[in-house]
Amino acid sequence: MSSTFWNKLFFSKWALLVELVLVVILGISFFQGVRTQQHIAQEIASLEKELDALTQEQRIMKERQFAASSDAFIETQAKQKLNLKKAGETAVTFYDNTDQKDITPLPNDPQKNQDSNIKKWLNYFFK
Repeated sequence: MSSTFWNKLFFSKWALLVELVLVVILGISFFQGVRTQQHIAQEIASLEKELDALTQEQRIMKERQFAASSDAFIETQAKQKLNLKKAGETAVTFYDNTDQKDITPLPNDPQKNQDSNIKKWLNYFFK
């Protein structure tokens, strides 16, 4: 009698419908868990890449700090930015003379070409 009771309980139409709904719910829950795990794994990989980049940047900064604390760097910066010099040194300054007006003009200088605007257009289109 007990086997027929269990057969009727598990294999009736309503029981099969409830079992099907439970399987669907469990399947959805399982796939959501898998998707969440994949998302977490991607985020971990992204954070590890960021950690590597920051570690490398920190190493570069430490190297720069070490180089900046050297006496040669400090001396160079004092000479360039503060115009300081050691005792017995003479400072030489070079100036850029490209802004001066005494440069010889080019042969096709527009200041020498005093043609009228109409003549320039005619020369442009018909020569």
